[in-house]
Amino acid sequence: MSKDPAFPFYASDWLGSNMRAQMTLEQQGAYVNLLARQWSEATCSLPDDDKVLAKLSEMGEGWFNGGCQLVRDCFPPHPNQTGRIANPRLLELRAERDKWIEKSRLGGLKSVESKRLQRSKGGSTTVLTNGQPNANTPSPSPSPIDNSLGARTKPTRKYNYTDADLATAVWMADLNDKLGMGCTRPNNFAAWANEIRLTKEIDGRTDAAIRELYQWCHGDSFWKANVQSPQKLRKKWGQLQAKRTTDGKQPTPGHTHDPNRPVKAL
Repeated sequence: MSKDPAFPFYASDWLGSNMRAQMTLEQQGAYVNLLARQWSEATCSLPDDDKVLAKLSEMGEGWFNGGCQLVRDCFPPHPNQTGRIANPRLLELRAERDKWIEKSRLGGLKSVESKRLQRSKGGSTTVLTNGQPNANTPSPSPSPIDNSLGARTKPTRKYNYTDADLATAVWMADLNDKLGMGCTRPNNFAAWANEIRLTKEIDGRTDAAIRELYQWCHGDSFWKANVQSPQKLRKKWGQLQAKRTTDGKQPTPGHTHDPNRPVKAL
């Protein structure tokens, strides 16, 4: 077990101690020094030797001139180690801390192993139980691949989208660049493609309808500066359709539009 660099210091216990209140400031300093020395020892104990204790406490000759007794009373003989003394409360704290550190270590091992298993694509797997591998734990099944939308999409990833969704997302970014909109081109189109999928699956739009309305926005002096992503297009869809209708440019219903028909250039 590695050393814990700090031990808890309970101010209320220190100030409320009758033993501590009887000590001079020099004795109190010696008391704290010995507590720190005990905590730093691997055995959490001190040698039962006045000459050594005089040096460790830094009292020097004062240790032998009647100043050591009150301090010594705080360090009775160690319960398990002959020739060693220890503060009982500090021994309890060390046991509690060692238990907590070990529990944290095992928890960290379990977390690492769990993440490793999640990344695994198959084969035999093990899970740590009390820090030891459990060979009886079944292997997780590989994630299924959904081809219903015409693309390989894994349900476990953050975003789901098809090749068509991704193509529309790239088309939007290219249109922004072509018209010099000055907006930042996304480094990762996954979020854009996922939003396009949601627009189609939840709102019932088609790729062609999405492209037509997005292209119309870029011909409108107001909306071209306010709709520069699929997220904003989906959010403002109702307003955009109403404005387009008012302008006398009613779009062909998206559900009956041929998605393979090229969009008319500006």
